[in-house]
Amino acid sequence: MIGFKRRTKNEHSVEQKPLIQLASQMLEVCKQLKEAKLENDKNLLEKRIELLDKQINMQVYAIYGLRKEEIKIVKDEAD
Repeated sequence: MIGFKRRTKNEHSVEQKPLIQLASQMLEVCKQLKEAKLENDKNLLEKRIELLDKQINMQVYAIYGLRKEEIKIVKDEAD
């Protein structure tokens, strides 16, 4: 049997930290979008969400070690 060290709530791998930060930012920006009143603010927040989504995807691709060809497959499947 392989023994796995259970991580505590605040203990994350080096690979996970940037992803966790991006996810936290995404949640905050989504909350701001929900509360935004001005159309200009909504547009800026939507663009920020798109950027964060791309950054999150790139982090996930890096964690899994995907090559360009594999990333293209994943993106094509998502569309």
